[in-house]
Amino acid sequence: MDTKRQIAVGVGLFVVFLMLWFGVRALIPDAAPLQPKGTSVFLYYYDESKDLDSKKNVRCSSRGLVPVTRTVYGSDVITDTFKILLKGEMTTEDRKLGVKANFPITQFSFVSAELDSKGVLTVTFSDPRHNSSGGACRVNILRAQLKATARQFDGVVQVRFMPQDILQP
Repeated sequence: MDTKRQIAVGVGLFVVFLMLWFGVRALIPDAAPLQPKGTSVFLYYYDESKDLDSKKNVRCSSRGLVPVTRTVYGSDVITDTFKILLKGEMTTEDRKLGVKANFPITQFSFVSAELDSKGVLTVTFSDPRHNSSGGACRVNILRAQLKATARQFDGVVQVRFMPQDILQP
């Protein structure tokens, strides 16, 4: 093999090495990074200042709900949305809005969600110590957050929580 050919093969091997080492994307600066396609959903948090009557008493109603946007990446959007809601994680933007998550609740967890053909979404939780209960105001707000989060999904007409003794005042 002549010298020019050896140099060409060497340069070619070096280029292949660089491509493998840095990745093809590093050599194409205009390429957008690969990101999984997600689904944008709303979580409903609570802002007490939006839920006051004319005498500045808290109504404990859905009027105080504020939607915040999240992206879920799983195939079961309803399940993933409830799991995110129950984590109660708040962004800087959420805090600027003045909202409260009211979750997480100790030992309160999502079990399942099933949408039947009539549009009834049955959401089952586990709450062995009844930590989601206690106080009509608190329970009304928790129920409102969960129901509003559920009603955003296509086909949901009614929301039912199980077991029946969950989220009681």
